[in-house]
Parts: sequence; C-alpha cells; structure tokens
Amino acid sequence: MTQEERSDVPALSPVGGRQRAHLAIRFGRRRGLRASVEVTPAGLLAIGGLVSSILLSTAVLVRAAGSVRAEIEREH
Repeated sequence: MTQEERSDVPALSPVGGRQRAHLAIRFGRRRGLRASVEVTPAGLLAIGGLVSSILLSTAVLVRAAGSVRAEIEREH
C-alpha cells in the first residue's frame, strides 16, 4: 500500500482517529446534564492504565487493612 492509498483510509480505522461520545440527561423539566468527550487511541490506553492501577492499589489497601484488623483482634 502506497502513502497515497493510506491517506484514503477512513477515520473509522482502529489505528487512527478520535473517539467521541455525547451524553444528555434530563431530570424533570428544568434540570439536566450535558457532557461530551473526545479521546485519542493513546488517551484510551492511558485511561486504561490509570483505571488498572487504581483498582490494583485499592485491592492492596483492602488486604492491608484486613491484616491490621486481624492483628488488633488477636491482641484483644
């Protein structure tokens, strides 16, 4: 595939382009929320890494808190 042919690849290609999402929620007649986000593939990888590290660190904290609690209960 030549360079000219690559430039004709549509933006829906999994390699390039940005992902976009829009959300609109209404609460009753007068209240509402609108949100939109635009993320690149590299941004999606970064978000995945952050979420993974948060979940792993939470599991470590819960386990550490459980072992401290067990030690306190053994002392009493």
